[in-house]
Amino acid sequence: MVLFATCGCSSLGSRAREAAVIAARDPWTWGPLTGAALITAVDGDERLSRWAKTQTPLYGSTDAAQEASDRFRALASNTAWLTFAAAVPQGKNSWLLEKGWDAGGNLAALAVARNTTGLLKAAAQRERPHDGPVHDSFPSAHATDAFAHASFGRHYADDLRMGRPWREGLKLGMNGFAFATAWGRVEGGVHYPTDVLAGAAIANFATRFFMELNAPGTAWRVRPHTTEEGGVIIEIETPL
Repeated sequence: MVLFATCGCSSLGSRAREAAVIAARDPWTWGPLTGAALITAVDGDERLSRWAKTQTPLYGSTDAAQEASDRFRALASNTAWLTFAAAVPQGKNSWLLEKGWDAGGNLAALAVARNTTGLLKAAAQRERPHDGPVHDSFPSAHATDAFAHASFGRHYADDLRMGRPWREGLKLGMNGFAFATAWGRVEGGVHYPTDVLAGAAIANFATRFFMELNAPGTAWRVRPHTTEEGGVIIEIETPL
């Protein structure tokens, strides 16, 4: 994230660097990273993981925790996209055009977050806490996905035509879905606490960056494209 904010955005201009700095300063980005650093400092990752999967305080069993994690991740995704669909666009262009640009930014953020998680899994090669030689524990893809959806869902909740208590309640619910997803991975014995915290930080950084870059009133536009091989190309462009 630091490299991306200081070097990777240099070719995109000051607006991109500003968006990266805003994303890095967001409490939803540095908060999980701080939590992961503290857990690592006290050597508590394995102890917390062992306690969670043996005591299963929330879900009752490791299998139930893993199933609940899948359900809550789906709820986080569905709620975020429904919130996005119902939100009133803030740009000056047509409803359809603004929605299309916003959707492009959301999809780009999800693609970057998911692919960053995949690359880190391959690089870290961390063994999962459950039995078996599986080396893709860090970071958690479930947590990345759930927190990415919660992040852009919170953003669009502010654009809903409803009272503030309802909007805040919706945000709280989406946050709850993301936390329940992450804890389910820990209690299910398939991830360490630092795995899900890292996923949460990656997710928020990516979504906040693209929301800032693609905000109404800016010249930037984000357009994701799929390739014939199933990959994703993200174009970040400004009109001439």
